[in-house]
Amino acid sequence: MPLMVRAWHGPPAQATEHLPTQDVDKLVDGSGLRGVEVRFFPKQQGVRASKGYDWHHLSGLWHEYLAAEEWIPWRPYPPRKRMQRETDRVDRLKELGAPSLLGNGYGEGQAKLSGEVEFGARFVLPPTTTLAEATQVRSRVAITGSRVARHPVAPRTTPTGED
Repeated sequence: MPLMVRAWHGPPAQATEHLPTQDVDKLVDGSGLRGVEVRFFPKQQGVRASKGYDWHHLSGLWHEYLAAEEWIPWRPYPPRKRMQRETDRVDRLKELGAPSLLGNGYGEGQAKLSGEVEFGARFVLPPTTTLAEATQVRSRVAITGSRVARHPVAPRTTPTGED
């Protein structure tokens, strides 16, 4: 039951259960439970590699719509990128004034599979979150996601991926 709001060419906000199948054995005593993960990952389609992703646009969306959302408990962990160019782009986000948590997502591998890349920020609700609390958060996420979706400037796809 993911929440999806369209922006760019894909959803900037999505809420999903966060329990990889390999963690099922941890559920015996409930210690392996995690809460709902909410992602603000604007998706860019029509790219063959992550180098075509518009990192400047992501930075602009962060500054205009997400930085002021103080109610969001962002996951403070910086992205772990395997490709040097993605690491360089995340460093560029920091130079543009974005926090180190921005840039998580799906890049090179996803581009090769589907012609899409998506990067952004995320947070996880505690596993003790009630359905009513989760519904309130999803409503707020939908409002914020709809603002992002109405952003008037489309991302640019650079032929070489250079910033």
